[in-house]
Amino acid sequence: MLNRKTTGKAASRLARQLLFREALQQTQPMATEKGHQPEATSNITDAPKQDDTMERILQEISAIGRRLEGIDSNISSLAEKTKSIQTDIPGFQTRLMGLEQREKESQAETSERALHHQPRLLQFSDIIRGVKQENYRLL
Repeated sequence: MLNRKTTGKAASRLARQLLFREALQQTQPMATEKGHQPEATSNITDAPKQDDTMERILQEISAIGRRLEGIDSNISSLAEKTKSIQTDIPGFQTRLMGLEQREKESQAETSERALHHQPRLLQFSDIIRGVKQENYRLL
């Protein structure tokens, strides 16, 4: 995983390399076929272009470095969140098992209560049946 220090060093190293290459290409006199070198005045007139080019390269490298730092920060944040989730999973599993156990106990208790009250329910059912029959007979 990238870290900010590594990312900054890499961006800085890349900037120096690009600047060095650009400077070499623009400041080295071009040799002619006969081995003569062109006049130095061409390098003087190209100096503002070189400065602009170097400034643009530095800005681009700086922007790349900032983006890399942002990406590194996002990766670190995601890694922390992943660790947090992985730590929470066993706790959630334990809670789920506890809830399942409570549900089973509740179902067993409900069944037990139903069995306990079943004789009364049968009595009420018989009484209601008797009342219905009496109502039909009276009609």
